[in-house]
Amino acid sequence: MSVIYPNSAPPYSGIHALRSTGGWAQLKVRPTQQWEFNGAIGQDENDGKDLRFFPTAYASYGFSPFQKNAARFVNAIYRPRASLLLAAEYRRLFTNTFGVPTASGDQVNVAAGVQF
Repeated sequence: MSVIYPNSAPPYSGIHALRSTGGWAQLKVRPTQQWEFNGAIGQDENDGKDLRFFPTAYASYGFSPFQKNAARFVNAIYRPRASLLLAAEYRRLFTNTFGVPTASGDQVNVAAGVQF
């Protein structure tokens, strides 16, 4: 559950809960002992009527509340030896704020690890 703060300065005396709904799905495929592929999508969306709690624009409080967050990712893991693994991942993040166009970002990760 998320919260919103009607006051812009501490103490945040009026904290109101935001109802939200979300979920995710994931898939793992391991075609060989050396290769593993993973993918997932997820989303969390706040209830719109909770976001309309205040009669004034959210910008006057210095922020826009998140209406929806979503993420998607895929990765590949390669194990050339039993104790060594190499991985690469691509992740795309989306944030939709109340009354503002959707913002998105990309993230690429590369990793190496030793298993013992």
